[in-house]
Amino acid sequence: MKLEQIDKSEFRKFLKDNIIKGQKCQRNWDLDKPMPQEDIDLVVAAATQCPSKQNLDFYSVMVIQDQEIQKKIYENTLDRPGGRYNPQVLANLLLLFFPKIPSEPRNAEVLAHWAGVDNQNIRNRVDCDRDQAIGVAAGFVNVISQFLGYSTGCNKCFNEEAIKDILNVEEKPLLMMGVGWSDETRNRREDHMRGDKITSHQKLPIEVTYV
Repeated sequence: MKLEQIDKSEFRKFLKDNIIKGQKCQRNWDLDKPMPQEDIDLVVAAATQCPSKQNLDFYSVMVIQDQEIQKKIYENTLDRPGGRYNPQVLANLLLLFFPKIPSEPRNAEVLAHWAGVDNQNIRNRVDCDRDQAIGVAAGFVNVISQFLGYSTGCNKCFNEEAIKDILNVEEKPLLMMGVGWSDETRNRREDHMRGDKITSHQKLPIEVTYV
């Protein structure tokens, strides 16, 4: 079907509804319902083919579908001592974003980083570009996943050394993102493993100025 054949008002509503749905972090999953490989490929494309500064590879992505590994990760996601766990990592599909020095020195900051220049300002600028790139990637994954009918949940709370040991990697992930089928029999805030209700927060309005 061509875009001009679609009812634009219905399509806009579909887009807006799914953008708003993407605000909500999913905390439990229907793991009996498989994700088609074609959908997984599209989610991974969203994570890796989105824009970044000068199209540099500021990060790498690990894709996990092994629930035994994910359960070990989950057990190391306390948000604070005496706090709660983060079951979004138990999704049908778990993406981990790792920091990476870009493969090509396409700008002065990365070139200096490559050359081993120990300058805090340069490091800060490279880190800023990297964090922005990961943020864009997570946004693309969120929106594409919602359009495909999935729910998502991001997580940055974890025991860094434990996660590195579990995955046998040297770098800690900067962001974990669960993608999958929500469990329609439960409130989305109910912890997948422990059943605790996790607090929800209303979206605060973002100021918009038109010039």
